[in-house]
Amino acid sequence: AARDAKYMSQTLLSLGFRVTSGTDLTRAEILTLVQQVQKSLKPDDVALFYFAGHAIQLGSENFLIPVDAYGTDEATIQQSSVKLQTVLAEMESRADRNIVILDACRNNPFDLPEISRSIGGATRGLAKIDAGVGSFIAFSTQPGNVALDGSGRNSPFTEALLRHLPTQSDDLHEVMRKVRRDVVRQTNGAQV
Repeated sequence: AARDAKYMSQTLLSLGFRVTSGTDLTRAEILTLVQQVQKSLKPDDVALFYFAGHAIQLGSENFLIPVDAYGTDEATIQQSSVKLQTVLAEMESRADRNIVILDACRNNPFDLPEISRSIGGATRGLAKIDAGVGSFIAFSTQPGNVALDGSGRNSPFTEALLRHLPTQSDDLHEVMRKVRRDVVRQTNGAQV
């Protein structure tokens, strides 16, 4: 995930984005970073949030898992994680156009008993997110599935993103269609 973030930062810089990045962040560091970026946004900006790492669905909400997350029950894990909707709300409060890219549907990092369908076991992946007008959200895999880390330098999803983002002649929807095609092909249909 750290390599994915590094190469994504480099690609976004080359495309003219102002990049604020971090790897292996604590909950407080993630929230501070999001607030710093939010304060710098203007309505005409395109805000892009890219996250690679662990995230889980608890109930109907998605949580990004920082390096200091802990817990043996849902309430504790929620309190020690970062709600994805909080990140999106911060972005939408300042910028009219927002892009959230999540390469984060990886296996649940918590070793918990199956106390609930929303942790591990039967429910995997991330929940659908409803975004405001002007926001675009891309997941690395379909709901209920776990994204693969891949065997190369980057995950299959980020590898495809890095290949197709620099094609400025395409709009975002066309870029993401190409990413989807490549991910399906590279994972033999295991990840959509």
